Parts: sequence; C-alpha cells; structure tokens
Amino acid sequence: MSSHDIIFIVLTIPSIILTIFLCIAVYFLIKILNNVSKAMDNINHNLASINEILVFVKSKIVQGASNVMLVVDGLKYLVEMYKTYKNDGENDSNDRDDASVARKPRKPKSQE
Repeated sequence: MSSHDIIFIVLTIPSIILTIFLCIAVYFLIKILNNVSKAMDNINHNLASINEILVFVKSKIVQGASNVMLVVDGLKYLVEMYKTYKNDGENDSNDRDDASVARKPRKPKSQE
C-alpha cells in the first residue's frame, strides 16, 4: 500500500459521509415539502368552506334586501293611501263645515 492509496482512502471516507448526509437531507426535505403540501390542502379546504359560508350569507343578505324593498314599497303605498284618505276626509269635513255655516242654528229643545 502506497501513500497514493492512503490519500484515496482518506478522500473516499468523507465523500461517502457527505453522500449519506445529502441523502438524509433530501429525505427530510421531501418530508417537509409533503407536510407543506398537506397543510396547503387543509388551508384550501378551509378557504373553500369559508367561501361557501360567505356565498350563503351573501345570498341571504340579497334576499333580505329584496324583501326589505318590498316592505318599503308596501309602506310607501300605504302612506300614500293614508294621505289620500286624510286629504279626502279633510275635504269632506270642510264641505260639511261650509254647509253647517250656511244653515241656521237650531234652538235647543228646552226653548221651543
């Protein structure tokens, strides 16, 4: 065995150790990326659930808003009817007041 052989043996041992270390590092990197992939799948699932909830809430808000608009339109119609009824009633009472002014006042029964 020559000195040349000893140098090759000395250089081979660290290269074998480095190769084993790199294999272990790649293995753990693959495990970490697999865990990240699973976490991203969970996050995507949770975001899809949140999206479904938001779509449901949005549909209920839109439906509620349309119902509110119907109620507001109905109330508007009722207020206009009330104003019309009140104005007609005031006109009728003004007509009666004018008619009662034109008539002679009656004497109380006790004076007859």
